[in-house]
Amino acid sequence: MDGRPAGHLANASYLRLPLTAGSHLLQISPGGAARVSTVQIQVVAGAPAFYEFVFPTGWAMRPSLDGAAIEARAEAQAMTGLRGLRQM
Repeated sequence: MDGRPAGHLANASYLRLPLTAGSHLLQISPGGAARVSTVQIQVVAGAPAFYEFVFPTGWAMRPSLDGAAIEARAEAQAMTGLRGLRQM
């Protein structure tokens, strides 16, 4: 987050990041040969925001995670997805 490590995402997990209002750079570095995914986000005070790291799976998956992205999610969609995950 903003050029500094903010935590570790294991498979089937999520991070809750308390951020100040304003612009922030969110970056996910999967490691190995995988490409880094980056998105600029705008945080509004008192308004939760949800983002998901998505990438191709199955036959479309490559070690470099081509096609991976950080995507915004609506709160209802995010809460549904979070039910099966563990907080890191």
